[in-house]
Amino acid sequence: MRKIRLFFINSILLFMLVCLISCGGTSKTYTVSFDSDGGSNINNVVVEEGNSVQIPNTPTKNDYSFMGWYMDKELTTLYDFNTKVCNDITLYAKWVRKIVIYTVNDFHGNIENRARQVAGYIMNNKDINFNNTVVISAGDMLQGTGISNLNYGLDVINIMNIIGFDAMTVGNHEFDWSLDTVLNYFDGNEENGEANFPLLGCNVIDKRTNSLPINMKGYNIVERNGLKIGIIGYIGLGLESSIATKMVEDYEFVSPVPIIRNLSEKLRTEENVDIVIACGHDASDQTNSEIANLSNNSRVDAIINGHTHVKSNGTIMRSGDDYAVPYVQADDSGEYVGKIELTFDPKLNKVVDGKATNTKITDKSAINPEVDAYVDKLVEETAPIFNRVIGISGKDLNQGSAAEWTCNVMVEYVKKEYGSCDIAFTNIGGMRMQALPINVNEEITVGRIYQLMPFDNTVKVVTLRGKVIRNLITLGGELKYSTQNITLEGNTIYINGVLLDDEATYRVAAVDYVFDKDTYPFLKGSDIISTGKLIRDVMIEAIEESTSKNEKCF
Repeated sequence: MRKIRLFFINSILLFMLVCLISCGGTSKTYTVSFDSDGGSNINNVVVEEGNSVQIPNTPTKNDYSFMGWYMDKELTTLYDFNTKVCNDITLYAKWVRKIVIYTVNDFHGNIENRARQVAGYIMNNKDINFNNTVVISAGDMLQGTGISNLNYGLDVINIMNIIGFDAMTVGNHEFDWSLDTVLNYFDGNEENGEANFPLLGCNVIDKRTNSLPINMKGYNIVERNGLKIGIIGYIGLGLESSIATKMVEDYEFVSPVPIIRNLSEKLRTEENVDIVIACGHDASDQTNSEIANLSNNSRVDAIINGHTHVKSNGTIMRSGDDYAVPYVQADDSGEYVGKIELTFDPKLNKVVDGKATNTKITDKSAINPEVDAYVDKLVEETAPIFNRVIGISGKDLNQGSAAEWTCNVMVEYVKKEYGSCDIAFTNIGGMRMQALPINVNEEITVGRIYQLMPFDNTVKVVTLRGKVIRNLITLGGELKYSTQNITLEGNTIYINGVLLDDEATYRVAAVDYVFDKDTYPFLKGSDIISTGKLIRDVMIEAIEESTSKNEKCF
């Protein structure tokens, strides 16, 4: 019994010795203080020695996200709340900013179908987190539907103003009515309509001045509760080929990456910008990679893409760094909205994490009342123009057959107005997929033809030799030609039932988009006529003529 008692006493003494060693003294209480660094107050906690402190309520701080309690002011060591408290301690709150960037690209004037939903989604989310939200467009916003084209995109600009866009990058279709038409919305003159955000294009050079076009900027800076965000806009290298020649002949798109490198460094070192975003009407993997790998003060924290009408998102690991640069492209026509989320650490003064996603905007998305009312009024005012039924489809139409029909009616128009036309050409890309398919017996409205052919392309006529026409017919690819008077038998070509003569001359029509490109032979022909007639008007008149004869169109 004595041995048992002695063992028990020794065990107690050993336990007391352990406590003395672990806590450095006799049993007492300690105070755990919480420094919330400007966040909501967290009361001090008194803890008996040897016990751990319970995790307190999460503090709050306007526009910041709480990341945890740290043992040191430098915020290098996260505190483990399982630790036994042996002395008075102060724990320090770590805060970061979560910046959300909403992106829209290639909207193409889709006001009636998507403006309400896109506006509702973005604006509702902005209301929740206004001081941490940025809204950016990657271009091609204005041109593409009759309801938008009617006022040369001004109604899209007005809707973007309501939504509160912070910047828009210029796209190739901003040149369709001449770049000056769009630049007028950025000239500070309210009388001709005005955007409340800048048009960006750091690599667009006006060859007449060797500088950026007037009213276009290379970058924009927005501030969100003390955080400065720089947005650099650019257009893809070589996209001049996607623009009608006469509309882009005074401009050149130079390599964007060296310019982005210099502007990003300027933004960080001279403008004290905290975050840099590159927004391009471009989706080149190579350009994305080069931008993502800019380093030090030239680094870019996120990339926004456009132009290719795809839904894509992901990250690109920056070489020699542990940061993956997020990128996003949000499909087209307002079907999706892109979202980039950046985590900015104010202690490190840099973005430490980023991710990109796409959200499908459904018809059940929240509707913004102001945009809803604007669209309703616009649709009502333009209904007599665009809802007018002009004919009934006589067959199913897809992109290829729509292009061939366009060439057929072009031939008939030129023959009627100018005496003769043997063949006509257009580009299949001129037929927009949003309007297709057109089904047999379907009513055709003016608005549907605007949707099918939104571009203000005109008809031009030229005389070419037979061997040139042979090459164009066999070229394939995007170029389509009239089929109603052309017959192919193997390599043999008949025009109007007569064998094509390589040395004979023929009258050829084409839309100016392909006619004016030096990659095609039209400009090298003779007796060129610029009719000034919009191909879209030719299409509408052809349908109306069929209807007047009680015939179906196409």
